Amino acid sequence: MSDSATTYRPSVSVIVPVYNSSATLEELYSRLVETMERLDRKFELIFIFDGGREEAWKLLLALKRQDAERVLAVRLARNYGQHAATLCGLSFAQGQHMITIDDDLQTPPEAIEALLERQEETGADLVYGLYRKQQHGWFRNLGSKVFKRVFRYLVNGIQDGSSFRLISRRLADEIVGFDHHHIFLDQILSWYTQDVAFTAVDHFRRKEGKSGYSTLKLFRMAFSFFITYTDLPLKIMTWVGFFSSVLSLVLGTFFIVQRLLVGAQVGFTALISAIFFTGSVILLCLGILGEYLSRIYQSRLKRPPYTIKVVL
Repeated sequence: MSDSATTYRPSVSVIVPVYNSSATLEELYSRLVETMERLDRKFELIFIFDGGREEAWKLLLALKRQDAERVLAVRLARNYGQHAATLCGLSFAQGQHMITIDDDLQTPPEAIEALLERQEETGADLVYGLYRKQQHGWFRNLGSKVFKRVFRYLVNGIQDGSSFRLISRRLADEIVGFDHHHIFLDQILSWYTQDVAFTAVDHFRRKEGKSGYSTLKLFRMAFSFFITYTDLPLKIMTWVGFFSSVLSLVLGTFFIVQRLLVGAQVGFTALISAIFFTGSVILLCLGILGEYLSRIYQSRLKRPPYTIKVVL
């Protein structure tokens, strides 16, 4: 970093994970600068390049040359995901308030003012911008609501959340050293504070391209979070085992009665049904146990949540 960057002391750090967003980066930058200058805040913009098309990195280099004092461009060694990239950005932030925002312009940069005003009103460690109406497909919106409610019920976490948030300096200092391969930032934040506030913000349709989260990827991510941060699958195993035992007892009793009272030849059918049913339950339980053992193994390996290739 240049000498001027070391003497510049921002009050607000804006952190932007970047992935395949070359079509929106320049507009995002200009609107962020316009918003922060209008609010008369000293600020820095931290762009974390999390893989994807090379055009986005070239644009970040151009923005760095254009505004070297206020722009920091960090390139990760490979794609680690939005939550890990955001955690990386927090480790570089110098401001007293850290704003995290997506790179697709679905959340307007002008809404940063609402986050700052809400924080000044409440003094909260964490302020979320909650979307009045999410501009995603109905299936993704439904899945998001179900995931958040179930997760909140299981782990007693934050009431609601989004990727558009304000994090205080104190809270950021607490979590930047978090060393785990599977990062779910909102859950980690809830471990360090319950002083959370919310404010309503708009959400717009994506201007260019499509989300990096496909339905399959979202499902895999949700499954990974449930395995890593909850014991729900283990509880499901217990209940599945209990109900399968009850069902096996009922079926066994039924086949015995059929044999004794009616004389039906049900022995072979009952045996095959019991074997297939019991075998499927055992395989399901072994698969869930295997996932937990895999997480334990990965934690023992001490794989970093991200690695940095270039800082400019």
